[in-house]
Amino acid sequence: MAAKSYQGDNRILTTQFESGKNRNSTQVNAYYGWSEEQGMFVTVSIEEEFENTFSAKNQIKKSEAERTAANILNVGSAIKRNALLVKLMKYKTQSESSAKRMLKEMMAWEIVIKEETGFYTLNI
Repeated sequence: MAAKSYQGDNRILTTQFESGKNRNSTQVNAYYGWSEEQGMFVTVSIEEEFENTFSAKNQIKKSEAERTAANILNVGSAIKRNALLVKLMKYKTQSESSAKRMLKEMMAWEIVIKEETGFYTLNI
């Protein structure tokens, strides 16, 4: 199976083998972009563009997490993990697993920190 997609001006060709010797191989991606200099599509490095896109998406997600934390936690207050998860689930109307994932991200970004007492606080 081959699929063609676009990322900016670049083309992404994805190949996944479904039969024959390569039946169990992983998905293969090749990235091509138009070169005015050479007048044809040439192989390009997509890592830098992907990193920039990923970074921008990550920044938006981090900003949203900061707003959420500020809305559910008062400055200077401390809360136990389960109570914090319940607040996240109610505020974001999401499942427990999504709330746990969001809390993990908030801790990785140091928006919320866990005190030695086991309580979680807003990191200001």
